[in-house]
Order: sequence, then C-alpha cells, then structure tokens
Amino acid sequence: MKRIVYFVFLLTLWIFCSAPSCGGGKGVRGDNPPAGDTTAPTVLSTYPANNAIGVATNTIITVNFSEDMDPATITASTSTPDTDPPTVISTNPISNATDVATDIVITATFSEKMDVNTPYLIVQKDVEPPLGGTLSYSDLTNTVTFVPSQALIGNTTYTATVLSQSKDLAGNNMASDYIWSFTTKAPVPKLYVGNERSSGPYTTVSRIDPSDNSSINIDIDENIGGYGSPVNVAVNANKDKAYVVMFDSMVHAVHVIKTGTDTKGSPIDISEAGAFPQGGVVDPNTDYLYVSTKLNDIRVINGTTGAPIATISNVTACGYMLLNSGVNELYCLAGNNADTVGIINTIDNTVKATITVGSGPNGAVVDYATNLLYISNGYSHTISVIDLTTYAVADTIALTSGDYPWGLAIDGGTMYIVAWGQDKLMRMNLVTKTITGSALTGGDGPLYLVLYNGKAYITNWGAWYSGEVVCDNKVSVINLSTLTLETTIPVGDCPLGLDIYIP
Repeated sequence: MKRIVYFVFLLTLWIFCSAPSCGGGKGVRGDNPPAGDTTAPTVLSTYPANNAIGVATNTIITVNFSEDMDPATITASTSTPDTDPPTVISTNPISNATDVATDIVITATFSEKMDVNTPYLIVQKDVEPPLGGTLSYSDLTNTVTFVPSQALIGNTTYTATVLSQSKDLAGNNMASDYIWSFTTKAPVPKLYVGNERSSGPYTTVSRIDPSDNSSINIDIDENIGGYGSPVNVAVNANKDKAYVVMFDSMVHAVHVIKTGTDTKGSPIDISEAGAFPQGGVVDPNTDYLYVSTKLNDIRVINGTTGAPIATISNVTACGYMLLNSGVNELYCLAGNNADTVGIINTIDNTVKATITVGSGPNGAVVDYATNLLYISNGYSHTISVIDLTTYAVADTIALTSGDYPWGLAIDGGTMYIVAWGQDKLMRMNLVTKTITGSALTGGDGPLYLVLYNGKAYITNWGAWYSGEVVCDNKVSVINLSTLTLETTIPVGDCPLGLDIYIP
C-alpha cells in the first residue's frame, strides 16, 4: 500500500509504531516478512514540517514513510498547546498572617513547573525598596523560596509579590502579580548575660525573656585556654546586635550576637600582642565599640565593620566602663587595677581628667537630673559622688563595712545598690543619702543589675571558698515596689555583666 499516510487533525500529531526498532508500525508483510528484511521503517518527511508556523487549522497532515506500512499498526494522537497561565496555589506565611517570626523564610508554590530563571519573588516594607536576600526555586515542589539577608523588623507589615513576569515551562506568564501581606511578631525585651566561666565545651551568653523568665544559653567560643571569658555585654543602638567582650582573650576580642535570631555573628579581633580585652561599651549614636586592654589603652572599633577607628592611650585598664553619650564622655573605672576613674572625651578621644576615688571602683551610674556620677568602691565600702561640671569628688557616702557595693542603677530619686558582700539589693534615697530598704537576692555574690518594668535583674556571680571559685548560675528578679524576691532564673556559670534589649 502507499507509503504516504493522511491524517486530518487540527492540532499536534504524534505517530506511534510497535515494530522492533520503530516504536510503532510494521511493513505490509506484517508478521511474516520475507527472510532478510530486518530494516525498521522510518519517517522521511511530514507536512506541515516540524515547527512550521502559520499552518491553517483545516490542514491535512501527512507522514511519508521509508517503505510500505501495515495500516493496522499505525495510530495517531494530538495534544493541546499549554496556553494556561501559571498560578500561585499556596504561600508561607499565608496571606494576612500575624505573629510571624522575624527569621521567616518566605515561599510561594505554583500550580505547575516554572521556568527556573523566572520565578520572581520580592518582599518589601511599605514603599521601601525590596529586601536583600537569596532567591531559589525547587523543581520538585514547584516552590520559589526567598531567604532575607537579615532578620525582619518586629511588629511590622511586609508585602510579598510574585511578579507577573514569572513563566511556566511553556513560556506562559502569570496573568498578574500575586500579592499578599503578613505582619511580624512584636519583639519582646531580652536580657543578655555574660557568663564568665563554663563547665561545658563552650563559653556562653545567656538570653532571658522577661515576659516569662525563660532562658537559653548561646554558645560563644571554645572553652579552652586563650579564648577568654564573656564578661561585658552591650546592645547597640539599632538593637540588632549584642556585643560580648571576651576578658583576657588572645583570640577574639568581641563576639557578636544577632538579637533577632539569638545566633552568633562574625567576631571582632584586636591583632596585637598583649592587647587582652578587659571591658567594653558601645556608643548608641555611632555603633562604635570602646574596648579597654591590658596595654593601658582603649581601642575604638567600628562595630558594623570591625575596623579600628582610634586608640586612646594613657588610661589605666578599665575593669568597668560607662558611656554618657549625651555629653560625649566615657568613664573608665580602673576596678582592681587602681583607685581611679578616667574621664574621656569621645569626640577627640583624649583623657579630660583622672579622678581618685575609693578602693575597687567597679560600678557607676549617672544621675542626669543632677549631673552627678556615682561610683561604687567595693573594697572601701563607699560610694563616690563626682560633679561632672567640675570633675571633682563632691561627696563620699559611707556604707556598712562588709557591704562591698558593686552594681548601681537609678530610677528617679532612688538609687539601687548591689551589695556583693551581703548578697542583697539596697535602696537609697538620693536626697537624704540614706538606705531605705533592702532585699536578699537569693543568690551568692550578686554583682550587676539592670532595671526593667519595675523590677531589678541581678547577676549572682558566686564567691571564693578556700581559694576556689564556686560559681552561682542564676539571675535574681526583685520587685522594686515591694523589695521582694520574685524568682531566680537559671543561666550559665558565674554570670557577670548584662544588658537589656528593649525593642
């Protein structure tokens, strides 16, 4: 019979064979071909030609084979071209979701497989430019994924858009942009506590949630010689980082905690022999770090880039530092190194004054209402009052022998004093300079505190017994209106410095 086969179809034609070596038809000799015919039939040509365009819808489609064919073995079928636009069938988070985590990974799943180069997903806040991040597509799940380069802002509405330029494998664009919104969870305050010692493989910083007094430990560095101890913690002005100063570290001077995710960022190093960190503080206006070292200087470091800015020389190594950013002053307390307080100008990084105080200055607070600086002198059981106008000691407040005053905080006309020697928090009237009440911390060797929401959070470091340090491992919560201990929160070993992140 004829080798040309005619089909009348309005759509795409598929030819199927079933003979050996041909996926479909047989020659006319059927099941009893003459001996020696082992050549499979082939398609020589078609009409219309492959990929022809402008073909009439009533065209008779023909296929020309290489030999006569058995018509019983030839079948034909057609398929409809894909002209349907792809759609988004699900998202994460869902539209109008609330309380979304700030470290969310945003995804959109399509109704069909997409061109891997075209699933466009952007996320933005209000009318600001799209967020930076990483975009990827999974052909297995038809899902495009966007991972923001940094944590989202809490209590904020974001808009996510899958752009209409996104195409399926047939080249069909989406009919329109797919847009949805979600709102992130309101951030909660967090306390970050540096734990000076560790019984585990890593040194740690503890993170406390004051809303429920829960805590977690964040691994910082290996707990081996030379890596130092996390002692001072300072939250920056953007409130996205907590800087952790590593006391006596020969490796990393400062570690960085990302407050949005409570994960460790890139450390900041001081590459100089003997420049072991002693204490640190951050300027909320510039994000500059001030880190004191054993070389009797203070290193000024850009907290964002880690680059050195300046070195302030001729200062006794600071055991404790306090920044008064409103007047561009830094107060350097020599602690166990000397009985002095250095006043430093942070504009030109020079020492304005050095003031002699009591023995063991290890805590400080500014009363902004009176422009007075209070210094706790742990070993002389006194508090020095410095006039910040004259840079002179205006008064010395004597406490009971054995109090060992350490951390200080002011709320209105009241100052709170941590008495390390008595394991208590004392309340002082700043007008009369008298103690008006106290509360036991429920811990051993309390040192520093922060005030938040009518409560004092106090680190309990521990004490020396028979020449050995016995660490405490809790933070006390004291109600300031009743001066009563509400609870203690478990943290790492020998908690020391702390700071609070308030969104």
